[in-house]
Amino acid sequence: MLGYPDSAEDQPAYPYGLSICLDDETLAKLGITELPKVGTVMQLTALVEVCSVSQYENQDGADNSLSLQITDMELAAGNGAEKPIANRIYGE
Repeated sequence: MLGYPDSAEDQPAYPYGLSICLDDETLAKLGITELPKVGTVMQLTALVEVCSVSQYENQDGADNSLSLQITDMELAAGNGAEKPIANRIYGE
């Protein structure tokens, strides 16, 4: 069909919902003044709150889902050796 990927190569590398987008305000709070190059590996550390859980049965078995809200996060260069920057987001 037109508009649908024909092979596994055309599929996204990760499932929907595993990507986050950081705007100018959030980048500033994280202390990011210069954008990294595309493909740069960084380390994301986050605290999340469980917002919802669900489980339902269908013809193929049971499906589970979990919804998480990021409440605190830290973004560092790939090695994670930098100091925590949560205080930049939420103050001292």
